[in-house]
Amino acid sequence: MDDLVFYEVVIEKREDDAYLITGNIRHFPKRDFIVTPAEMMAIIEKNK
Repeated sequence: MDDLVFYEVVIEKREDDAYLITGNIRHFPKRDFIVTPAEMMAIIEKNK
């Protein structure tokens, strides 16, 4: 429940292609915009 605020923020900012980056991925539902730090680095590298 402590992480709910972060999930709510990313849901509000999805039109801006926002991501939720977390080391505790199991605390959140399985969604394509909730990623680990390593996954985010791969996304950044892909979009260069």
